[in-house]
Amino acid sequence: MKTTTILCDGTGQFRCARVPSPEAFRQAVSQETGSARVLFALALVLNTPNGECLTNLKTEVLDKFEAAPGLAHCPHFLWAVVRCLLVRPLLARLRQRLVSQILRITGIKAMQRTLRRIGEATAFQSRS
Repeated sequence: MKTTTILCDGTGQFRCARVPSPEAFRQAVSQETGSARVLFALALVLNTPNGECLTNLKTEVLDKFEAAPGLAHCPHFLWAVVRCLLVRPLLARLRQRLVSQILRITGIKAMQRTLRRIGEATAFQSRS
């Protein structure tokens, strides 16, 4: 399972990726830039595409914050990341399920009405 990891590297830039091991990613970036600190790591269980997830994270969250090690404790940053990675995909999935259930339910009700009308029409014709 891959973990979405956000780092602050030694040059003061964000690095984010979906990696199997956040610590190995941190060590690799640390060797490359001199230091690195994990700001956020989350193993997503939702089936969100990698590219879409990281693109949304970069455009909606990382562009609005300045990379710093203290962001790991900033509630505004953490809420923005959680909202982007968890809340929005969960709401999208919930919306899809509700729509499919409503369509299914209304389809069943429509079929029941049709069958009832056919039954009433058949009963009416047999009386005539």
